Amino acid sequence: MEFKNGKPLVYLDNAATTKPLPEVIEKATTIMENYYNPSAAYDLASYVKEEVEQARQYVANSINAQPNEIFFTSGGTEADNWALKATLKPGDHLITSSIEHKAILNTAKYLESIGVKVTYLPADRVGLVKLEDVKRAIRPNTKLISIMLINNEIGCASDFYGIGEIAKKHNILYHSDAVQAYGKYILNMSFMPFDMVSLSAHKINGLKGTGALYVRGGKIDSFIHGGGQESGLRSGTENVVGIAAMGRAAAELDKAEIHRRWENVSYLYNTLIDNIIHTDFLSYKEPVEGYSGYVLNPYTNPYIMSIIFPGLRGEQIARLLDANGICVSTGSACNAHSAESSHVLKAIGVSDENANSSIRVSLSHNNTPEEIEYFIKVLKQVIIQLKGIKKEE
Repeated sequence: MEFKNGKPLVYLDNAATTKPLPEVIEKATTIMENYYNPSAAYDLASYVKEEVEQARQYVANSINAQPNEIFFTSGGTEADNWALKATLKPGDHLITSSIEHKAILNTAKYLESIGVKVTYLPADRVGLVKLEDVKRAIRPNTKLISIMLINNEIGCASDFYGIGEIAKKHNILYHSDAVQAYGKYILNMSFMPFDMVSLSAHKINGLKGTGALYVRGGKIDSFIHGGGQESGLRSGTENVVGIAAMGRAAAELDKAEIHRRWENVSYLYNTLIDNIIHTDFLSYKEPVEGYSGYVLNPYTNPYIMSIIFPGLRGEQIARLLDANGICVSTGSACNAHSAESSHVLKAIGVSDENANSSIRVSLSHNNTPEEIEYFIKVLKQVIIQLKGIKKEE
């Protein structure tokens, strides 16, 4: 187990960001030493340009796409913005869901302000958007469906094949924020139904500040105008360090490695759940608003889970865990300093009170059984401590 500042470090907030691979750090260091602008004409710059194109090939390979379909961005948020803003014009109609990342929801709100019509579909108690709701929402002016592949707070998967069939039948473009799916699932654009997919480097052990937008056929309107980089569609001097690092991280994502990671995380997840279930003072078996327990159904995804401790405050739990070297969150990292309850939990029917009693635990293939054992031990102590304080009050 890793130690930092004299205490154990157990990092269980991998949905927020992941630890860069040693190979990624090595690649980034090499590129920083070769600081030339890839658009320059001299030979030294051509080496840097080749690094960008090699990274594009690696990212394309990781999702079975073509290099000309990969456009580098500053991250998943920019990729989401690009997909929506380049596709939709005033008078068009967008279908999305109520449990999307704020990168989609706030972009949708902006688009509404300029005359785009938006339908926000509900999700059921495990975060699934029903296909019948998608069908009913379609209008003659529906131009785009944007529904995330894996939710960043509760880990539920969407019925993307079903949504894709509906989109194709009605000649509607289909975008998905796949930031939390990339590196966890095998993404294959040769048969998956997406027209556009948003990706992020720092969720696959790359560096922050880099992402990519996959566009089927490579045809999309320009998003940032300027010097003509990224085939003239996303101008600005390339973040070569971040791009090369993303390529190095993506190069690890073959089918065998993704399966290996899934098996490792599934074992850790099952260990965690088994220990919570058999811990009486967590009262796991008591129903919470119709749920079978305090762990909201992750719908086949072992990487991300939201755990509710009714009567306690999630932020207090997270703070005491932090004091013991354990990193978790109380929802999306983008909302960490907000006083608002999780919009995702509320959208699937959880009350404000119980939403405020939740923590998000997100695992990585780099986590170990020893770390999970330590987390369970400390979590039990924290819950006992907080319940004791509650009784005294």
